[in-house]
Amino acid sequence: MKFGSPYITVTLIITLGLGIVSTVLWFEGQGHGPDAQVTTVRGQMEARKREPTEPVSQTTMTKPEAKGPLPNIDLRLEGLPVEPLLPLPRSWALAKLKEMFPGLAVEFDPITKSPKWIGSNTGLLSRPQAGLAAKDADAPVRQFIDAHREVFGHGSDRLDSARRVTDYTTPRSSSRKVVWHQQLDGVDIFEAVFQANLTANSELINVGSHLVADPE
Repeated sequence: MKFGSPYITVTLIITLGLGIVSTVLWFEGQGHGPDAQVTTVRGQMEARKREPTEPVSQTTMTKPEAKGPLPNIDLRLEGLPVEPLLPLPRSWALAKLKEMFPGLAVEFDPITKSPKWIGSNTGLLSRPQAGLAAKDADAPVRQFIDAHREVFGHGSDRLDSARRVTDYTTPRSSSRKVVWHQQLDGVDIFEAVFQANLTANSELINVGSHLVADPE
């Protein structure tokens, strides 16, 4: 038999083809064929679908509780009237001050008995004092305090030992706000402040005092 004859060549091709087909069929039977792989993947996907899934926990955003104002635990206020009883000389001085400025409103601090608010809804508390303020910016405030010392219960000298907390001018209206905090031996006295508001011409708009007349 010669291997170069056409019969032998055809026989070899058929034999090789049958061998390849047998090998492929054997692999598919063992689960290694392409269709078997597709079937396996599909089976895994279906199995995952049937598995019970745990619910996704959702984090709920809770708003922080709104905190109200802190309670006032100042024991000095217990039993005090809202409007303190003024000595007779101060009551006379207050009446005179109200005659000078129509529409004037005055409120007193129940503890220090200083006028925590002096202001008029119809006008200012002083005339323009630009010249005086040019020499001393605080002079209009001090002058008003000393002119009505009996109403304040103290003089402008109480500002000498006070700490200047605020002193600025607003750009829109050019008004000035200045605040002092009273001290004793270099320590701030609780809520003992004095504030004043002035116009650009150093006219006094309003003042308020919580200063202690005799802190020692």
